[in-house]
Amino acid sequence: MKIRDFFLFDYESKIRLSLVVFILFLILLNFGTEYLFHQTKQVLKQQTEQLISSVAFSAGLLWEKTPRTLLNQNLLELSFKADINRISFLSSDGTTLITSREISSLEELHTFQGLKPGLIDQIRNRNGKPYSETIFSDFYSDRLGNTYLACFMPLETVSGSKSMTGGNIIWVMVEKDVSALAGIQQMSKLNAWIRMGALVIIALVTLILMKNLL
Repeated sequence: MKIRDFFLFDYESKIRLSLVVFILFLILLNFGTEYLFHQTKQVLKQQTEQLISSVAFSAGLLWEKTPRTLLNQNLLELSFKADINRISFLSSDGTTLITSREISSLEELHTFQGLKPGLIDQIRNRNGKPYSETIFSDFYSDRLGNTYLACFMPLETVSGSKSMTGGNIIWVMVEKDVSALAGIQQMSKLNAWIRMGALVIIALVTLILMKNLL
């Protein structure tokens, strides 16, 4: 059989091949859009993590250099300028020492929310040696539906010397409202479900058309 004859399809085969190529194109377009959403979310999350870690570092310097009577006011100004929800200094057991925002109830503390149990154990020094790296939480929400992202930075990463309270490292917690970023994530999931449903419908319609035409 000649190579030219191999590519000579009859009318029925051409119709089927064209419809298959069309469906494959739609699938590729669907994955392309989902990839774009994913990359956008990752870039925004990285930028947010860089912001809150730099704010945590600045807050650590304030802890080292600012009198305690002025620390709360300075934290309030820093959180306002950086558009941060809250800056807090925590002991390793989660006790709030100083915070830039008045807490009216325990539900507003959000301490250790969005953290995996292993990371919480590292903060609380349950492994026998102090943890000296910045920890980022996953997305978490409060009872009002607002979504947050937080970082926890030990003070020893700021000054190079461990700041101890009762033998425990003090942690700087910086919390930022990322409801807009969470909205992009939800939109991405909704978009994926809609496109998958549309592909299923298109595939069914295509099969029916192929059956009727051929």
